[in-house]
Amino acid sequence: MWNQPPRVAERPRESRYHAYADMPQPLNPIKQALRDRRVVIGAAVTMDSLLAVEALAGIGFDFLFFDLEHGAFSIEQLHHMVALLRGSGAVAIARVAGDDPWQLKRVLDTGVKGIIIPFVNTGEDARNAVTRSKYPPVGIRGLGCMLAAARWGITSQEYVAVANEEILVIVQVETAQSVENIGEIASTPGVDVVFVGPGDLSADLGVPFDTGHSLVTQSIESVAAAALAQNVSLGTVSKTAGEIRTRIQQGFTMLVVTGDLSGLNNSAREALRMTRGVAEEVPVTAAPDRAR
Repeated sequence: MWNQPPRVAERPRESRYHAYADMPQPLNPIKQALRDRRVVIGAAVTMDSLLAVEALAGIGFDFLFFDLEHGAFSIEQLHHMVALLRGSGAVAIARVAGDDPWQLKRVLDTGVKGIIIPFVNTGEDARNAVTRSKYPPVGIRGLGCMLAAARWGITSQEYVAVANEEILVIVQVETAQSVENIGEIASTPGVDVVFVGPGDLSADLGVPFDTGHSLVTQSIESVAAAALAQNVSLGTVSKTAGEIRTRIQQGFTMLVVTGDLSGLNNSAREALRMTRGVAEEVPVTAAPDRAR
């Protein structure tokens, strides 16, 4: 059991393109931070916008969560997005739409440093996720890593030698079945992070969108206890200060806290609400009468 409380991961903030780039750094700083029980903070990408990716990467997030399950961009666009992060300090992590070997292979070959597999409901699902994410002899991933190696700044041979150890395998728990089987899922060798999807979990438990319902909160507590007992990191989506505080206290150290589309919607709605409120309170100054 991990006893030390989580700490917030620290990154130098001097500039987007860090002056320390030539210093020895872990190939996957997110994986190292999670091993050290540090909190890493990310934003979701769902829009097909390189400008949005560039803006989020420049803010200072530890990782960007590229959502190929629900997002509006293609694998070709993902290649450009991952390449855009090089030098930004943000690590690319992608969620695939399913656990088909060809999907995982193509996404990993973009150079992402973490792969999220949705709807992992059983121990067998977790074992398949690991097998399809790793090179032989551990797994079945094919050797087509030239682009990934280039984006990591190493040779193909070096990439293959370190990829199995450095790439995060993240399994998503989001059904009652997965909660029931969490012990077997979390104990699967090669699983690095158990990522709770509170939205889909609430729907599967019969209380859609009510992530504060006792059925959901009790399930999350069960997942957290089982994962931490196996020294497996915990991740989730959290949007409010209270929720973030609760999750960190429960042992969650990988947090997605906003996104490109959600951030745009929220800030635009707040700006509109604020301006309308002020406009309703403040009388408009009448134009002066002009003698003709």
